[in-house]
Amino acid sequence: MSNTLAIAAVTQTFSDLLRNVQDNPALGPTTVTNAPPDQAAPDPQQPERRLNLYLYQVSPNCGWTNADLPIRDANGNLTSQPVLALDLHYLLTAYGLGGEIDTHHLMAHAMSIVHDTGYLDRSAIEASVNAPGSPVAGSDLADQVELVKLAPQMLTEEDLYRLWTVFQTSYRLSVGYQASVVLIQRTVETQREWPVRVAQITALPMQSPQIASVSPQPVTIPGTLTINGEGLMSPGGFVRLPSGDITPAAGSVSPTQIEISLPSTLGAGQNTVQVIEPVTLEGSTETRPLFGSNAFPFLVAPSIQNIPAGGLVATLGQNLTIDVSPAVLPSDTVVLFIGSTGIARTLDPTASADTPSTSATFAIPTTLATGSALVFVQVGGVSSPLELDSDSSSPTFGSYIGPTVNVKS
Repeated sequence: MSNTLAIAAVTQTFSDLLRNVQDNPALGPTTVTNAPPDQAAPDPQQPERRLNLYLYQVSPNCGWTNADLPIRDANGNLTSQPVLALDLHYLLTAYGLGGEIDTHHLMAHAMSIVHDTGYLDRSAIEASVNAPGSPVAGSDLADQVELVKLAPQMLTEEDLYRLWTVFQTSYRLSVGYQASVVLIQRTVETQREWPVRVAQITALPMQSPQIASVSPQPVTIPGTLTINGEGLMSPGGFVRLPSGDITPAAGSVSPTQIEISLPSTLGAGQNTVQVIEPVTLEGSTETRPLFGSNAFPFLVAPSIQNIPAGGLVATLGQNLTIDVSPAVLPSDTVVLFIGSTGIARTLDPTASADTPSTSATFAIPTTLATGSALVFVQVGGVSSPLELDSDSSSPTFGSYIGPTVNVKS
């Protein structure tokens, strides 16, 4: 296969092949260029004999296109690099010296050379690549498995009309050539697993666990999440959370219920939980995570930490910083509610996007009513819990009484 200099190396070697028209003394000297047709004509003040080889189209090669599809592992990483197979389409235009008869002679001689050769010889490619000052130095086109073959390509009157109309220049005697096939393969890092030594098959009936409900909703951290369902856990199973996998304690597991302590690394807001049951492979002590339950959603409520005995204190027109748990990322939507007024978090522009913080800052608007008010924080649409008055003898029984913030002017 060839590196990404392959197309340029084909053009360079093809051009060097055409320079052999000078083996006829009547056609020397002849310049070979690679300009677009509207820029290819020699300067009328300095006439010269010229062949212009222009690459006007690149198309996929039908024979090789599906021969080597990209191969990826379960994580989406490339395990082998696919090959890009291309055909190159060239327009060869002749410019004679002294009239059209010389142009016809030049074109016929050039076509005869290409016809006699029929392909780009490996030694010719190496000569072009290794020439002093070569623009394609480092190309490994000569080593690709397929030879690059040169074949005349029939251009209809409509093809010629469209090509020359696109370049908005006067038509000159031209022929088409196709160079096929060019196989391009970039050098990229791939990963491969160790070769399989013994092939074995483990057959088991389908026994996927099913989660029916989780409680409480929402849950706070630290806290315990109870998972209810059917066929939930067999020995060696674990619970998958967005923050990582957890192996429950043996005493908190049954086929219909699992209890797990939520880690402090789990973010507030909407999360999912899934039960995974591994299977021991036949003839081996290794296990594979084979059966997985449905991913069940649950909410993690944030909480305001370190609230003073008398409640929080906020001053109009100034910032209020609160401690929150669990930690929040700059990408999280964090809103502080004072009474019914929501205040968006003020972000530090220097904070790293993937660094969690256990505090959040809010700019208290000057239009906020002063006095005491209930306060709670909302992360990802999930609110922190409010304290409910459970004293039946209290006049505020059944109402929310905290936490509070005292807003001062």
